[in-house]
Parts: sequence; structure tokens; C-alpha cells
Amino acid sequence: MNLFWDEMLLHGIVTRSICMLNQHYVQGSKLMRYQEVGLGSRCLQEDACSDDNSVCHSLTCACALGYYDDNGNSTKGGTCQPMVGLGSSCILPDACFGINTKCSGGRCTCAPWYYDNNGVNIAGGLCFKSTFAKKL
Repeated sequence: MNLFWDEMLLHGIVTRSICMLNQHYVQGSKLMRYQEVGLGSRCLQEDACSDDNSVCHSLTCACALGYYDDNGNSTKGGTCQPMVGLGSSCILPDACFGINTKCSGGRCTCAPWYYDNNGVNIAGGLCFKSTFAKKL
């Protein structure tokens, strides 16, 4: 059950109540319904985002840290998938976890001028800046 706080200013007094998503509430003289929204949609509260691995960031539902939007952008649609490490298969640029990583040739690799400290694209490694003056 998804619950969240709702604040309302009534006769100059702030009132707070716990509301359930997908339940009805009254706003003025209108009967309204709280609904969860998908990625890329406008949100006002954390619990308003429908994907379990999403957050309401800057009034828009987006994937939480460590997750990426599997439709490749931040527009409406898609689901939040866990990012994958070096050597793992990938399709989208945002799928690779870690600083200075990229999706290249269907695998998560280190970005140019960086190397995998655990071998060449072996899972569990990190990308460090190369001390050589050549592209890796």
C-alpha cells in the first residue's frame, strides 16, 4: 500500500493527512483521484512515481541512483533497470555503472583514456585514468 502525506491550507490552518494512492479525495468541490505516474511524468511527491526504482526529482519521475531508463531517455515511458558493471552486456549508454564507463560494442567498457583495473572489461573492475598518452 502506497501512502504519502498531504498538506492542505484550510481557513489559514495547515492540515496534514495520510493519503493512499489510487484513492479519492476532495479538492474544492471536485472529487479527485491520486494516481501513480510513470517515468518522465510530472510528480510532486516521491510515492507518486509508479516504478519501484524511481524517484521524484525536480518535479519529474526519474530512475533512482544505480538504475537507468530502459527506453533510452527521460521522456514518458520505460522502466528503471539496474545498471550493469564492466564486461556486462549493454544496449544503452546509460546502462553501465561507474564513473568513466560507456556502452561500446554491446559491452560496458572504460571510456577513452581510462583502463579497467581488474583486467580488460572484467566484471567488478573500476575505470582509472591511464598514465599513457594513448587511447585505450
